[in-house]
Amino acid sequence: MSETIIATGTYTIENVDRRNDIFLADDRSGTLVAGSSELDADPPLKARWNITQLRNGRYTMSPAAQRNKYASCPTSFSLGSAIVTSLTAHDWVIKETRVKETFVISHVQHQLYWGLDDDAQGTPVRLRHPPTISGNQWRFHRLSSTTVSSQSLIESRNIDGNVDRQGASIPTRSQAREGVGGQPARATRVVPQSVVKSRAIADGHTASSPNQARDPNDDRPAIRHVLEGHTGSVLSVAYSPDGKQIVSGSDDCTIRVWDVCTRNFALKPIEGHTNLVLSVAFSPDGKRIISGSWDRTVRIWDAQSGTLDLTLNGHTGVVRSVACSPDGKRLVSGSDDKTVRVWDVGTGRLLLGPLGNAFVHSVDFSMDGKWIISGSGSYDSTVRVWDAETGHDIRTFRWECSILLDPAWVSAKFSPDSKQIVIGDASGLVRVWDTHFSNPIMLSGHKNRVHSVGFSPDGGRIVSGGNDHQIIVWDAKFGKPLGRLTGHTDEVQSVAFSPDGKWIVSGSSDRTIRIWEADRLDAMSARLDATPEREGCMIC
Repeated sequence: MSETIIATGTYTIENVDRRNDIFLADDRSGTLVAGSSELDADPPLKARWNITQLRNGRYTMSPAAQRNKYASCPTSFSLGSAIVTSLTAHDWVIKETRVKETFVISHVQHQLYWGLDDDAQGTPVRLRHPPTISGNQWRFHRLSSTTVSSQSLIESRNIDGNVDRQGASIPTRSQAREGVGGQPARATRVVPQSVVKSRAIADGHTASSPNQARDPNDDRPAIRHVLEGHTGSVLSVAYSPDGKQIVSGSDDCTIRVWDVCTRNFALKPIEGHTNLVLSVAFSPDGKRIISGSWDRTVRIWDAQSGTLDLTLNGHTGVVRSVACSPDGKRLVSGSDDKTVRVWDVGTGRLLLGPLGNAFVHSVDFSMDGKWIISGSGSYDSTVRVWDAETGHDIRTFRWECSILLDPAWVSAKFSPDSKQIVIGDASGLVRVWDTHFSNPIMLSGHKNRVHSVGFSPDGGRIVSGGNDHQIIVWDAKFGKPLGRLTGHTDEVQSVAFSPDGKWIVSGSSDRTIRIWEADRLDAMSARLDATPEREGCMIC
């Protein structure tokens, strides 16, 4: 069936089980309440909501009676806490249930677990579990033109895990003219049926195998498969050592393992983290999965069963990055608590650290296991090289970044021979440092923030993914762009080469994982900046 979606507009939001009685309202003091239509005008004036459609099923909700305020989570947000109105806009998921035009409203970070609820007495609205029980289902009544728009047929999952046939929204004429929030609308791209048919949905549907010829009707020549199943942004992806599986972590709080050949789930979704899963990696022998999360823990999972082996506690801030040593005996983690820590994979014992004094966004081991790098971002961004045995600070690469979007946004990786380090940051530049020389090669091609970088297994190519939705592949030796990969409709959060270097996997805020042919790139032009001194780059 086609899915009903909520278009941008002004609505009253009515509780399904108490129709014409309870509306989602705002008490003008900053807390959302379940307001009664018997006490207010019908529809109640303060129960009118401006709903703005974003992307990927996300919305902002603002009370019409309090312009420029939004339904948000408080600073001290915890599950079950009251939802407030504030000047800070938070994204919400509005997802149709199995009952037509009946919706669950849930916070984007907990969309499968907690839904907006109320009680008959009008107490403050809270996020409650599960999101489809009585009191968590709502109807939207638009106070102006057309209420909803339908979707054309492709396949995706509803919030209850069932597969419905649905697709990209078809904008109304007014939406096509004005776009979201009154901004000019971008052209809507028609996805070829060949692409739709090749999408891998985790319900047993198959797609073409990697060794089959590309469909000539596919106008995105490099893309081969789209893996769908996550209900939130895909924040991290990695290949298994044998290239047969892909692991992904998401802001839906789950880890998923995919079979590359069938494009289906290799395991049931791995649950256990209580917040966003920011980083995932396989151990070198493929027997373990390592994960780092917003819940401040590092976790070690059995890759065959998905069961939890160990939970490593110690970080006092968000764990943004994890990596395993080449021998599989140690793992390194980096956190917003401004530390790097090294752990024993078998026992969970802390072996080294805490090291550092800045927000850590990225960590990696050298291939010989002797060095660790950690990437930290600020106006004076740095990547530090540490002795993996002693914790001594061996070398620091430092540069000035004039754009401060996130105080910890630096992605850094060693080359396979450990002679180079590739770095991407909020400026949009990709820098390649020789570990013994001070001046980097700077690669210009991304329009803004670079989220993820990595080397091919032979060290000859670099891949980068960014905020501009595109992936760029570079010649690592000469610093020239080889081409780009386009198809994601939102930020590219994570990229990685397959172990044989033939494929690139990417994860995006558009909730998809995509597998690309690494040598089939769209042409592009990019500037090679050979004057790094002007940015104050230095090594010390």
